[in-house]
Amino acid sequence: DELDAMSSARRSRSRAQQVSRAYAHLELAPGASRSQIERAFRGQLRQYHPDRHMSDGESHQSAVALAVSLTDAYLLLLQR
Repeated sequence: DELDAMSSARRSRSRAQQVSRAYAHLELAPGASRSQIERAFRGQLRQYHPDRHMSDGESHQSAVALAVSLTDAYLLLLQR
């Protein structure tokens, strides 16, 4: 019972940290509305979209990685 409680608390803290990082990644304050989350995601994805960085292979790879992490943060926040 005690180990289950500790494990559950650890998962809860980990989830809270992921959500906190997702808000920070999208440059939002915690508790932002769904429309604010969507607006921030679309704006940043437009700015850092990989198609805008096709001429340089290295920046294209960085943009792909950033787009993936933005999308992950967006999806995590929408699930809440």
